[in-house]
Amino acid sequence: MRRCLDFLLRAWDHYGVTVEDRGPRTYRVGSEGVFADSFPGLPKEGFVGTLDRRTALSREDLVFLTWDHPMVTGALDLLLGSAEGTSAMVAWPDARERGLWLETIHVLECVAPPKLHADRFLPATPIRCVVDVRGQDVTAAAERVLDQGAPLEDVPAHDLIERLHAVLPELVDSAHELAETRARPVIRTAKTEVSRQLGKEQERLKSLAAVNPAVRPEEIAALRRHEEALLGAIDGARLRLDAVRVILLGRW
Repeated sequence: MRRCLDFLLRAWDHYGVTVEDRGPRTYRVGSEGVFADSFPGLPKEGFVGTLDRRTALSREDLVFLTWDHPMVTGALDLLLGSAEGTSAMVAWPDARERGLWLETIHVLECVAPPKLHADRFLPATPIRCVVDVRGQDVTAAAERVLDQGAPLEDVPAHDLIERLHAVLPELVDSAHELAETRARPVIRTAKTEVSRQLGKEQERLKSLAAVNPAVRPEEIAALRRHEEALLGAIDGARLRLDAVRVILLGRW
């Protein structure tokens, strides 16, 4: 719940939502000064909410905020759907060697008719890649550093973007090729699961049809067509570049 609280406080601050501390993990949330046209789940009159379960159970007038609350899920959708914040430039001045990493987040998406329920087998899947200035894969090494809290510093991108303009497109292409390589086993796994589950269902119907005339061959054929459509849709899943971060190594 600590992460949920940190996320909400930062999201409220980002969108200008007024917040008053009313007790341990309990806040009065208003709607005055909101930058977004309508912050999700925020009533016009505001509300008092808590992230403490015991407090919420003892007071019916409080809104219990969890990761599943519409305000939290709506705030996530609001941030993820915004074009802002999808690119950044930072520096890791303590790096042993001077250089550059390009970190990308691609999202593997399967575009299919809703009736296929393709997300059951292949939901939108983020793929993280990090390449160095030569376009080589350094994801594993970078993750060990970045995920363990390496002290990164914000840098003014406008001071360096001209110097990096020539190399960045090639690095983005290299990261995309790497993401495509990593997407293939994800797609294969999803297709295998489709064939396993729907194949099992077809075998079940065939067994039933042998003893029950009410099970028509058209039902089995429809399930087979459903499987084929799903496999085709998943096979055509595409990568979308969702976020980019340039990481400068050493002192620039």
